[in-house]
Amino acid sequence: MKLPLYAWLLAAAAALLAVGFFVLQSDNTALRENSVAQLQQIAALRQELDRSREHADVAGRRAVELDSQLALAKTRLKSNDTGTVQLARELHTLRSQLAEREQRESALSSELAAVKQQLAAAISARAETEAAGNTAPGAASASVAPGQIAPIPADAPAPAAAIAATPADPAHTVVRVGPRDAFVVLDYGTDHGASVGRLVLLRRGANTVACVRISDARPAFSVAQVLPESLKGQLQPGDLVSNPAAAPDFFFPIIKDRG
Repeated sequence: MKLPLYAWLLAAAAALLAVGFFVLQSDNTALRENSVAQLQQIAALRQELDRSREHADVAGRRAVELDSQLALAKTRLKSNDTGTVQLARELHTLRSQLAEREQRESALSSELAAVKQQLAAAISARAETEAAGNTAPGAASASVAPGQIAPIPADAPAPAAAIAATPADPAHTVVRVGPRDAFVVLDYGTDHGASVGRLVLLRRGANTVACVRISDARPAFSVAQVLPESLKGQLQPGDLVSNPAAAPDFFFPIIKDRG
């Protein structure tokens, strides 16, 4: 009786051992499969990490390049700001100079208008005086050709202007002097032979005080710009326009030195 019981116990123990071995084998297989899967995941993670590191290196290099470009852009922007400030200052200066020039031109225009009025009045008065002189007793009745001087009676005193003028030219004078002797207005117009660009000498007594270049010629008067190199003293109304036809040849050395 006892022997079969022991047999049953041994058989049960063997069965339990077989079941345990089977379960252990199954667990080992599952663990092995899990380990393989985890190793595969680890390998994939390592590959992903390597790619991330490569992307990080590229991003780092790009960041360095962007920092360099940003620094260069800041430098250029600063330079542009400096240039803009300088241009703004220059523009302000040019505007100030333009405004000052416009004011000067306006003042000169007003003064020139006033001079023209005075010149017209002076020409009218001179014409009346000449008309009265022609009808006075003892005046020459012979006709005078254009460009010649009417004969003067021997007992008549010679005016100072006529003394300084050459016999070939009527006496023309400075009617008005512009600011800082920049220009003059002459009672010497196109009717007397004046033309734009012509050089004219101005005399006071026996001395030449300046040479001027006609810039605007009208029938009865002209406006002339004073050549600064020729100026000898301050100009005055009444200075004579002396021998205009000889002015270019006379003034040639000064023009040559100026050029």
